[in-house]
Amino acid sequence: MRLILCTLILELVTGIVYGQISPRHIKTYGPEVTKSGQVINAIASDTNGVMFFGIDKGVLVYDGETWEVISLPGGVGAQSLEYDSIRNRIWVGGLHTFGYLCYDSVVHYRYISLSDTEYLRRHFNQVWGILVGSKSVTFAIEEGIYVVRNDSVRVMDISNAYYFEVDGLSYVSSTRGPLYILHEGKLIPIWDQSEIANQAVYQIVKLDRDNHLLFTPFDGVFVHHLPTKRVFPYLAPLSKLLKKSGYFASTLLSEGVLAIGTYFDGIVITDLHGNVIDQCDQRKGLLSNGISDLELDRFGKLWAATDYGISVIDLVAALPQLPLPPRQKPQTLITAIVVNQDSTIYPSAKLTPLFFGRRPGQLDIRFSTPGSEYLTSRQYLARLDGYDGVWRPATSIGIATYSQLPNGTYTFRVKSKIIGLEESSEASINFTIHEPWYLFIVDAGLYILAAVGLGGLLILAVTVRLRGSRNKLAQLVAKKTAEIELHKQELSAINADLLRVNEELDIFLYRSSHDLIAPIKSIKGLIQLMKASAVDSDKYIQLMEDRIERLERLLIEISMYVKNAKAAPIKSSFGLKDMIREVWSELEFMPEADRTNFEVDVADGLILVCDRKRWKMLITNLVTNSIKYQDKSKSNAFIRVTATEESDGLHLVVEDNGQGIQAEYQPRIFDMFYRASESSSGTGLGLFLVKKIVDGLKGDIRLESTYRAGTKVEITLPAQIERV
Repeated sequence: MRLILCTLILELVTGIVYGQISPRHIKTYGPEVTKSGQVINAIASDTNGVMFFGIDKGVLVYDGETWEVISLPGGVGAQSLEYDSIRNRIWVGGLHTFGYLCYDSVVHYRYISLSDTEYLRRHFNQVWGILVGSKSVTFAIEEGIYVVRNDSVRVMDISNAYYFEVDGLSYVSSTRGPLYILHEGKLIPIWDQSEIANQAVYQIVKLDRDNHLLFTPFDGVFVHHLPTKRVFPYLAPLSKLLKKSGYFASTLLSEGVLAIGTYFDGIVITDLHGNVIDQCDQRKGLLSNGISDLELDRFGKLWAATDYGISVIDLVAALPQLPLPPRQKPQTLITAIVVNQDSTIYPSAKLTPLFFGRRPGQLDIRFSTPGSEYLTSRQYLARLDGYDGVWRPATSIGIATYSQLPNGTYTFRVKSKIIGLEESSEASINFTIHEPWYLFIVDAGLYILAAVGLGGLLILAVTVRLRGSRNKLAQLVAKKTAEIELHKQELSAINADLLRVNEELDIFLYRSSHDLIAPIKSIKGLIQLMKASAVDSDKYIQLMEDRIERLERLLIEISMYVKNAKAAPIKSSFGLKDMIREVWSELEFMPEADRTNFEVDVADGLILVCDRKRWKMLITNLVTNSIKYQDKSKSNAFIRVTATEESDGLHLVVEDNGQGIQAEYQPRIFDMFYRASESSSGTGLGLFLVKKIVDGLKGDIRLESTYRAGTKVEITLPAQIERV
């Protein structure tokens, strides 16, 4: 009885703690605020609380007042960011580049590339992750591991791997092989992770002196027991939850408390022993359930990177019982001094005094307080010692303006008061204005001469312009008329596209909701049958598993459709034959795949420069269809993939001798959610997605099929082709 009572009390306490995060604790910054696009790839923050975000346009910087985009060479995106407090840098990993942001007295933030040499550019594509150490910084890249020490780069010949350093141990996790310990330059395998999935370990965290936790994307959490060098599953509720939700990224909130960003279910806050403290998703106010990175700032706020912008959780207010680091006092920063609205002086990191040899007509001093919220009101107080010496409210948020200051030495001071936070530490800068007296007389004479000359030139210009005004007006009217006609044509085309997209969206919403609800209703019905029947429960469980798998397939294909529609093509070099073999290795264990002869007729040296993800998605869908709809009455079932180089691009053919498609169904085979038979186990999105990918790659697709004989899909796609 006592045990039951204790269990009930524990469940009650857990229920009180769980779910404390609510919409009132969450702020969101979408594209309309940041003006930088939607997808946020990575987050970092410096010691002042300035936030940095990796986006497809470069690095987005938010200092509490303004959003600024720092472009990377070639206009590429930033995929990973880490702040280095030792070197006071923001390390940046992007597409075909890596380096760091430093503070510059001329251009504010300046990107320094460490990968500009031809040798480095030729050897990597995208930076997966960054590890900042006391002596070096490591970049994990698909083609190798790059170690930066004293701004010189050394390449470790370890490809397709993530790199971690935990409690003195260096881990290397291969995406296609074992988990290693790197010791004295040698890789020592400790776990063949390919036994559970063809994925790398995404994060490693110290649990205690003898155990490290290994986080995988979709196979839960594992424990590395250091004394025995064994790896085994972590038997905690967290592991089961992450198998369902998917692990993407995490950050340590305090000793023993972790915030985890998942693929499908938002943010999970947990202790390292696997006890879930709270969970937050779109229903509570996040912009998206897919979280790509997390960062805890100096003020107890958890910043989350999502597909649709930035979400911020005030953990101090939401979960006061969490042992978070002490909330730091805000620090107001002077970010820029603008002279006469046309030139900018950014103060250096030490805010050295400034000297003006000419009196500025207008002096704008700009400032910010990192940690303040963009949509929250705040009050700045400023004073200029040597001029008035009294604290006054700033006339504009983040700007103090002074006009025609006399010669003298001044100290500008500023601080802020933010709702919910204490008064900030003040910032100050010294400057001197010393304009010689004779410059005023010289300037006055020049002004008079300039005024007289300007008046004469103005009269002459008006006379000349009046003579030709009629002809110019006629030309302008003709030009504007042509522009209006062109705009009408463009609007007509845009309206036609919008009608097509709207119709497609209506079909998508109706059919996806229908197909999502149908398996759920089936599962509910099977549960009722199980309750009413005392026997044969295995049959019902099998039926429920079948419905769940069908629902899972539908969700995966919807996710693939959305990602294909949102993401811009990313070009990279890859071997077509190797990629096709990779697709088959992922599909060869599907039901009935073992009885199919898979043939590939592609040249070994055929290298494409194109969007590899879309090509892989396209071939995966076509080969999956051939496996699912093979003719089981034939003993010589085959799937043949052929690729040949043509003058207009690459000619790809996927052919099988399966069931084939009846002629009356073929005109609609590429429609969204269209299935030629209601008994089909497919979702109706496979060939629709193939058509969308081909259209997105500016290609052409044709399907030929004979019922009971087989199907051939021919695709012509433009691609840059290299041969080795």
